[in-house]
Amino acid sequence: MSRLPNYIVPTGDFIQEWMDDEGINTVELARRLEVAPECVNELLRGEAPLSPSMARRLESVTGVPSRIWNLHEAGYRRALARLNSTPAA
Repeated sequence: MSRLPNYIVPTGDFIQEWMDDEGINTVELARRLEVAPECVNELLRGEAPLSPSMARRLESVTGVPSRIWNLHEAGYRRALARLNSTPAA
């Protein structure tokens, strides 16, 4: 029987990777997305869900299709729910 991993990767990790590749910081990404820097910080930490409208904004800034951002986010939220409902061993 294969076990599911006991860790998850928030969508924010992928956003941070893109930022690192592009050499931009949180303030600059917030400016490009036309949101407050705290919004970006919450996304990066996985604290705020990625909305479809934010996925479209990310697409316009990163070139990564919004459906990819939405798929990452849906997978992250499913995994988070699974981990939160699994009793500790």
